[in-house]
Amino acid sequence: MELLKDIVEDIKKVFDVDLIEDQSRDQKTVYARKVYCVTARRQGYTLKAIGDYIRRSHCLVSVSVIAHQDNMEFNSVYRSMFNRWESRTRKEVNLNHLDKANSKIQALTDELNKTKKMRLILDEVKDEEMMEAVLIKLKNIVAAMSYMRV
Repeated sequence: MELLKDIVEDIKKVFDVDLIEDQSRDQKTVYARKVYCVTARRQGYTLKAIGDYIRRSHCLVSVSVIAHQDNMEFNSVYRSMFNRWESRTRKEVNLNHLDKANSKIQALTDELNKTKKMRLILDEVKDEEMMEAVLIKLKNIVAAMSYMRV
């Protein structure tokens, strides 16, 4: 849900609309809500999770996502808002997630380096039981790194 929070905060910065507190139906708020729904859906969130976060039904989210292409094609005000949103936030959102991914990679790398140091020490000790524990931990770290989305 951290990404949904980021999207809502970015929407507030770009459009000056608080999607959680502002439940009005004025055009700017409605379009900002639609931009949020489409953006969150593209990030893979469920309709229910997207709607729950801004206290709206999944039906509203579904309609927003389905109508997006028509709005982009035929509604110049919506198209303008959405294009402004994409151009101002795409770089920020990608950089933010890249920073988080890099932090995770760094943590895993640090853990891997600790494990390698432990292996060097254990090579000197020649204790098979301890060696097995370290190898299992190493395999788990490598597996975690391979499944991580970057």
